[in-house]
Amino acid sequence: MARVEQSATHARTVGGQGTAQGRAVLAALATSKRFRTAQHLYSKLRTDGSVVGLTTVYRNLRRLADEGAIHAVQLPDRQVAYRLCSDDVPHHHLVCMQCGAGVEIKSPEIEELVVDIAASRGYSEVNHRMEIFGLCPACSEDSDAPDQSSGTTSTPVAHAPRRQRPDTVTLKKEGRK
Repeated sequence: MARVEQSATHARTVGGQGTAQGRAVLAALATSKRFRTAQHLYSKLRTDGSVVGLTTVYRNLRRLADEGAIHAVQLPDRQVAYRLCSDDVPHHHLVCMQCGAGVEIKSPEIEELVVDIAASRGYSEVNHRMEIFGLCPACSEDSDAPDQSSGTTSTPVAHAPRRQRPDTVTLKKEGRK
């Protein structure tokens, strides 16, 4: 709960005192390491007995994300999901497409690479976000398990790849695409 208190303090410092509903949303986020949509958090709050509306949940999530108290990612299905991260150190996320599990990736090498790429093209004051999506080990294991009814393995839904823009920079690591 220390991270909830730290985020609540940060949110108050940046955006005022906040509300009981805002504190409830923040506390609900703190109960999981997974990224959660507004609808999921709304259901959890209602189940836990909070009197809060869906619009209030959305408004508080957006405010907390804008203030930097929580992190938001756009999922492959275009929904936005939120998570209370462990600290304020710059980092990226590895997100499970099936269960929403989130892993923080702290890598100075990535930060240096982004700055180098931008600088080599004349850009300055660079800001970036990176989310990596896949299946976590538990969901990968579940997707490889035989389907009880037909004896076949279940396969996660594949997302159609987006067409790459001609000006998109493709990064390759030695020996890998």
